Amino acid sequence: KSDMASENADLIIAMGCKLSERTTSTIKTDNIIQINTNKDHKRCEQFYQYNIKEVLIELNNKNVHKAPCEWIQKIAKVDENKQKTTFADTEKLNPEVVIRNIIQKADENTTITLDAGTTTTYFTMYTKLSKHSQLLFPGGFGPMGYSIPASIGAAFATDDVIFAAVGDGAMQMTMEELAVISKYKLPIIIFLINME
Repeated sequence: KSDMASENADLIIAMGCKLSERTTSTIKTDNIIQINTNKDHKRCEQFYQYNIKEVLIELNNKNVHKAPCEWIQKIAKVDENKQKTTFADTEKLNPEVVIRNIIQKADENTTITLDAGTTTTYFTMYTKLSKHSQLLFPGGFGPMGYSIPASIGAAFATDDVIFAAVGDGAMQMTMEELAVISKYKLPIIIFLINME
């Protein structure tokens, strides 16, 4: 739904966030306004540094044109379960199928930690969250080597079983953390996924 809305929007106002190239790659409009309290977040010409609460109060006090009901209903009817991307048939194990199977095993007692790269893209596309902070990932910064240390922190912070999804490069960067997982017998299951 959010993809369809953003791809066909006339104007996008982003408050309190940083839009990356991934975020805006499919957006057709150039009318993107970013509002943030931090002046260091300036990334585009249409950037404004304001207190977001004050902006929202001002917008609510104005007679701002609202989206027609037809547009809201069209967004609401988008099938969230529709498969967005399909890999070509291959003799190798299909990474999309693997990720979907992993997600199916996750329930409300599972926390998933992700690393950088395409793995994160597919997990965030297909995961349906059942509680707050169930999916932990580094966002637009995309540092390699995030998932395994994050899984350790999540294991100490919750009673959940932790699914840590990593690529081979990120695994090599943090494999020494396996000693910590072993020493404390943490309930972490590592999925090493090769997206190539």
